[in-house]
Amino acid sequence: MSLPTTEFLRTASRTSLEQFELNRMAHATMLRKQILSLLAQWVDDVKWAEVAREFIENEGLRMNGNPLQETLDFPDGSIGGTPTNAAPMERVPINKAAD
Repeated sequence: MSLPTTEFLRTASRTSLEQFELNRMAHATMLRKQILSLLAQWVDDVKWAEVAREFIENEGLRMNGNPLQETLDFPDGSIGGTPTNAAPMERVPINKAAD
């Protein structure tokens, strides 16, 4: 999206400026949601990578049954669960987040 010139900002009507402001705020809100979704995906991926690293480095974890089963069994299937005050996150495809 192209940004307005300072000439537009100086000469636009109040209504036009208000509409421009609302459009920019809506776009900023959409970007914030996409960033939060990507951040949640990143945190989840890092957590699972760390669990995998622990299994790689500690052969006993794989050889002795399921010693971490109680730790890894969360109702939602994720490591660490979802904080109770967290808003649900929507996964955003990487190519969509760049738009």
